[in-house]
Amino acid sequence: MTALHTHTYDGVRCSTRTRRAVDADPETIMNAYALVIAIANTTTVLAGGAIALLAYRAFRRTGVTALRTVAIGVGVIVGGSILGGSIHLVGDAVGLGIALQSAVTAVGFVILLYSLYAETSELSVTTELSL
Repeated sequence: MTALHTHTYDGVRCSTRTRRAVDADPETIMNAYALVIAIANTTTVLAGGAIALLAYRAFRRTGVTALRTVAIGVGVIVGGSILGGSIHLVGDAVGLGIALQSAVTAVGFVILLYSLYAETSELSVTTELSL
């Protein structure tokens, strides 16, 4: 649907027709968001990958299984971002990519939530005092 707008410039009446964003071609709207989606997914992969790596290194150093679970949870979220972006690019199915990315992200957050409640009974701290 187009709308007619009338303006007056230096005493001359001008009319212009504009299209509302709702009436715009869906492909044009999606292309406008493609850069934002690409930047967000790239940031998710880079930052999430760094967090997962640091959590895994901390697990290897300390042996605390909750840190391993954090690494797995963040890794799942990163994997979901890669999966969603791949489906969007290769399969050209934006809706499916978003749905899968959202579902995998939810699973990753459940894993992170579990890591907060994970049993840490194997961790013991001992302190020695010398006098």
